[in-house]
Amino acid sequence: MSATGKRPKTSIVSQKSVEQAGAFLAELPEKPKEKLSLREAITQIQDQIKAALAKGYSYEDIAKILGDRGIDISASTLKNYVPAGKRQATKERTARKRNAKVPEEVDE
Repeated sequence: MSATGKRPKTSIVSQKSVEQAGAFLAELPEKPKEKLSLREAITQIQDQIKAALAKGYSYEDIAKILGDRGIDISASTLKNYVPAGKRQATKERTARKRNAKVPEEVDE
């Protein structure tokens, strides 16, 4: 209700306006996120992080480089988000085991 105690008038919209608005909205391109969570940001650049690790940079080095570019992350968090080496291989083996199908028994 308005301050005078009366209800506001209902707006009338033409069908043509509705159709035009709907068509316009349907054609809108995907709007990229401007703000990402830390995990989302690291996921987007994980291949580059792995490449830097392969070049001999440490997690500490990479965390500093990222921090200098506005992505504040500790080396330990970075290591959790982008594991490498034995830990990564173990995770991959575990994932494969979980996804492996159990062979069916064959009656002889």
